[in-house]
Order: sequence, then structure tokens, then C-alpha cells
Amino acid sequence: MSNATLPEELRPLVHQEVDTLDDVGLETVHRVILRMRMEQSLERLDGMADEMRAKGVMETAARDHRRSPRRSPGAGHDRLH
Repeated sequence: MSNATLPEELRPLVHQEVDTLDDVGLETVHRVILRMRMEQSLERLDGMADEMRAKGVMETAARDHRRSPRRSPGAGHDRLH
């Protein structure tokens, strides 16, 4: 392994390592990347929710939702199954 830390140094090294993985290793790396992307997305959403809470948007949306007429679960939504 290399001591490279800069993205422009790491990228080709990571690509080289991935190219040598067997099927199981490749599957594992893919799951790790998906997990990392999911966590990044959740962090962004959490930050956005914090901003919305600070602006009072969440409370307004919750209040509007409580005031809206109740609908049956799934009303107006196409089923995926």
C-alpha cells in the first residue's frame, strides 16, 4: 500500500486495487461505497432539516398537515406492488 493522501494520487491507486479484486471483494467494496453514499445523503438531509427547523418551516408544515383533511393511507398514491 502507498502513503498517498492527495485525491489525485489516491484515485489511480484505488482504481488499481479495485481492478485486482475477486468477485466477492468487488461486491464488498460496492456495498461499502453505497453505505458511504447513503450516510453522506443522510447527513445532508439532516443538515437541511436543521436549517428548516431553525427557520420554523417544520413547525409550519406540521401545523398545516394537522389542519388538512384526513385521507386514508395511500390515497392518491399509486401502489408499487
